[in-house]
Amino acid sequence: MTFQTRAGALDALESVMAAALASPVTFERDPEKNVPASHDGVVIMRHGDPGDPEVILSPLSFAFEHQVEFEITASGPDRATTVESIIGRIDPALAVDRTLGGAVDDARVMTAPDINEYEADGVETERSAVLHVQLSYTTASAAG
Repeated sequence: MTFQTRAGALDALESVMAAALASPVTFERDPEKNVPASHDGVVIMRHGDPGDPEVILSPLSFAFEHQVEFEITASGPDRATTVESIIGRIDPALAVDRTLGGAVDDARVMTAPDINEYEADGVETERSAVLHVQLSYTTASAAG
């Protein structure tokens, strides 16, 4: 059995997504400050929830199904097309190598996107979507 780590899984996912969502899309992982929407689109990767692991007794190990959240936003007249285009690039990028180079056992989109449109005071209408990617991996520690 090959053990993986939570940090390694997140780093591998970030690497794949950063390449798939390259310029002009802005891609950030857990930014400290709010990132404003743009016409080209913004994707924020949030570390999400690893959940409670399944305990495997021999050898002692912990199997996680970690839900990583992607927040996708765009503004301007083509915001719907921009958001859909970004959503459409995520699962195919994962399908190239569902193990993310061995960092996980499986990586895939597990939910339909939750799409919202809203207007902020004095700002263009924005469209946002939240999409969850599940990372399945096994660690030697309950801490991941």
